[in-house]
Amino acid sequence: MMKKSILIIFFILLSVTVGAKLSNSSKASSSTNVIDIASLNLSDFMYLDNYKHNYVFLSRNGDYRQIYYNGMPIRSISLSPSQERIGLLYLPNSQSTEELSLTVMERKTGIAKEIFHTHFASWDVRGDLHWLGDDRLFFLRHCGTSCRGITLLSVKTGETSTAVLTYPSFPNQKAATSFKDWSGKEYPIEGLVSNIDSRIIDSQSYIVFDVVDEKGNPMDDFLLSY
Repeated sequence: MMKKSILIIFFILLSVTVGAKLSNSSKASSSTNVIDIASLNLSDFMYLDNYKHNYVFLSRNGDYRQIYYNGMPIRSISLSPSQERIGLLYLPNSQSTEELSLTVMERKTGIAKEIFHTHFASWDVRGDLHWLGDDRLFFLRHCGTSCRGITLLSVKTGETSTAVLTYPSFPNQKAATSFKDWSGKEYPIEGLVSNIDSRIIDSQSYIVFDVVDEKGNPMDDFLLSY
């Protein structure tokens, strides 16, 4: 009976020791697979990748690491046209994927300021960040049936306004999109807008609409300056 008890105690201690080693190994491994955004070099921004689950990773020279801000995972990163500011969307609450913070960081100093916060991310933020000049950001938001909302956010004031893309409601309608911008002005777009981005051309900021026809074939981009 004594020998049996000793064997049981021995195996318990062995399993605890092995488990602790595996746990520590796992933690060490995971810690080498992350990097804080403050540690990124300017050239690193060319190698950012939304690999899975909409989280941002750095993929460079065979090194693949998830990017964090203050120990929390980042959903989207965008470098301003001047390369002086970084816009980032991150999850400030590890218990919720619905809480999201939009923060702007000065790249050289690391000084950061939150300019937008939501507890309803699946409604308020439906895409990546895009700069429109150095003082404004925009991103998609939920709209409803046959439409997409686009929130424009002032970096200086935190004020927001919403533009709307409207699509045909029925399959037999002509492939066309209507864009009602943040000032209320409407623009008809021939074809269906499939993606939205921004671009700088001759020092002028443009919002760029990728357009496809009813069969999904690419058409000429539609650009508006702001």
